[in-house]
Amino acid sequence: MEPIVSINTIAYQGLDLRTALREISRLGAGYVELSFTAGYSEGFAEKDFSPGKARQLSNMLSEAGLLTVALAAHIDLGTEGAVSAFRRRIDFAMELGAKIVHTNPSQLTKSDLFYRNMEDLAPFAASRGAIIALENPGDGEGSLIGSGKQGVSLIQRVGSDSVRLNYDFCNAFSYSKGMIRPEEELRDILPYTVHFHLKDMVQQERGWVFSEIGKGVIDYPAIFKFLAGEPEIPPMSIEFPCRFRRTRDFRPEKNPSPPPLQAIRHVLRGSLEYVRRAFDTRVEPLPPRGSRLDP
Repeated sequence: MEPIVSINTIAYQGLDLRTALREISRLGAGYVELSFTAGYSEGFAEKDFSPGKARQLSNMLSEAGLLTVALAAHIDLGTEGAVSAFRRRIDFAMELGAKIVHTNPSQLTKSDLFYRNMEDLAPFAASRGAIIALENPGDGEGSLIGSGKQGVSLIQRVGSDSVRLNYDFCNAFSYSKGMIRPEEELRDILPYTVHFHLKDMVQQERGWVFSEIGKGVIDYPAIFKFLAGEPEIPPMSIEFPCRFRRTRDFRPEKNPSPPPLQAIRHVLRGSLEYVRRAFDTRVEPLPPRGSRLDP
């Protein structure tokens, strides 16, 4: 079974959305994950989570020949006002045809308010036919989802089919400062996961830079081999945070400008081909990591 594979618009941070959609369409992806997250998305404000803006974006997607199944609209769900803000995001996503809405959970110190907010948001999502996909973070500390095990416990406590995980393999590695190997969490988190984020990174002298999928530290051959044997594979999105890098201790740093468009194309094209090959039974499976040279 071949999963739905989207490209996240975060790869085009600093460029206008119409350019991003045109570029993704030319890559032949077919699916896009729109990223409207503060700090990672530009030119989009809270007031834009509206029916009118959704209709405008729907027209842009149609013009580009793209579909969408998931929206990245991260906020902290452990804050006052999070319920109304995230309700708007759910409605906005549904207008676009995206039933999965990604967000941060919150911090351990805010867990009481987070769970109270979920008592409202979980049934609201269910009533709209949407799924709230809580994502494990890539840096910081004290997150409610600091590991796959914590994520599973949180989902079990919420107790709603409308609240699941969006598991980011690279985030699991960087948040744990290299202590968690995400392929080792996969079996346990899969029953609770509705979507995957795919990104990769390589270590350099000054720290870590994001790379093509399959050319970095994450053992995607093992991950994809496991997933290919499953009867159903959640949709996944390729993330290339082109404006960001990580220090040696995994703290995020923002580059002053985006890389050339040709470089973005190269990374995304190689990543898309790599992922598609992993699930194409007509070709040889991906070689294990030990049989290829590290970049």
